[in-house]
Amino acid sequence: MGYTFSGNPKYLFLFVSNNIPKIKPVWITHSEEIFYLLKNSGYTVFKSRSFKAKLSAVRAKIIIYGHTRIAVNKCLSSGININLMHGCPFKKSGIDNIVKGTKLYEIIFSKGIKRLFYKIVYFSSFKKEDYFCSTSSNFESLLAKERFVDESRILTCGFSRNDVLLTEIKDEELFTDLEASKIIKNNKENGKNIIFYIPTFRDLEERNISDVFDLPLMDKVLEETNAIMICKLHVLSKSLTEISENQYKNIYVYQSENDIYPLLRSADLLITDYSSIYFDYLFLKKPILFYSYDFSNYLSEERGFYFDYRETIPGEFVTEFKDVVKYLKQLFNEKDGKDNYSKKRDSVRNMYFNDVDRNSSKRTYQIILDRVLSKRKKR
Repeated sequence: MGYTFSGNPKYLFLFVSNNIPKIKPVWITHSEEIFYLLKNSGYTVFKSRSFKAKLSAVRAKIIIYGHTRIAVNKCLSSGININLMHGCPFKKSGIDNIVKGTKLYEIIFSKGIKRLFYKIVYFSSFKKEDYFCSTSSNFESLLAKERFVDESRILTCGFSRNDVLLTEIKDEELFTDLEASKIIKNNKENGKNIIFYIPTFRDLEERNISDVFDLPLMDKVLEETNAIMICKLHVLSKSLTEISENQYKNIYVYQSENDIYPLLRSADLLITDYSSIYFDYLFLKKPILFYSYDFSNYLSEERGFYFDYRETIPGEFVTEFKDVVKYLKQLFNEKDGKDNYSKKRDSVRNMYFNDVDRNSSKRTYQIILDRVLSKRKKR
């Protein structure tokens, strides 16, 4: 949304900036912090409302983003739009997530004079994106339907952010939560088990962490299992963490807008619910706990899924906090951090990714050259 330096755009930007001297990638941001962070690190970055940002939008052949291109002026730019995406097809999204009766449904599916009016007033809603990135050829038709485009517009190249799970990348620490990073590093060096709690956001009802976890008891259980838990809410989440500094010995908050991917390498367990971050975490071949405390409600009232949730998830499924406690004690005190889902993790990973390697940025760059820019030159 113009206020982070993270996701697939971050890692493709770093790859091209540091490895392809003939191309000059430009980062455009709303954020003063990111502007100076990148500028002081030697990268080309412009503030979104500046003349230089507008000139870049006019001149750019390719415009790349991971969610929306809100920081780049749509009226000035004529370049090819490439959405690197920010998740695998798991929860229903795009055209499949437009609910009847809502204003967005009325806008998108309007007809006649009303459609012409909406096209003028809501210009951005009708401006189609040119290409979308996918992680697997298994989902090209699904993504094409979801995004309302032809299958030829789906580029199966993987997610650039997954490269950092398997290798260190120059300046990967930019826009990470440095304080939390230091805590994670120190505890890891002292032999602690590192747990990340990363839930998805809810379109409807969200709960505070204190409603989901008995935090004093969780702190005690973490002590018993020689672990710490890092809580990172979704960047769009409106719920509160309710965890103040030094309130708990083993529970910490990771700033939600900051990039967490370089730190995932340190994790021994991921606790999530419906977040597609779990697909990326499969690269690390480590246990995942699916704490889906509102499963029935999410299934009936929220987005729903493309596939059977219970059949797809490669890890323990629980809906109550007492079962979270039981799982942690078994995993770390009885099973030495190992579980029984390694084969299913491999199976799901192979379903969702054509390539499990550290070359997604390189592959994405090459596919843009071969399939996108070459077509533009022919036109």
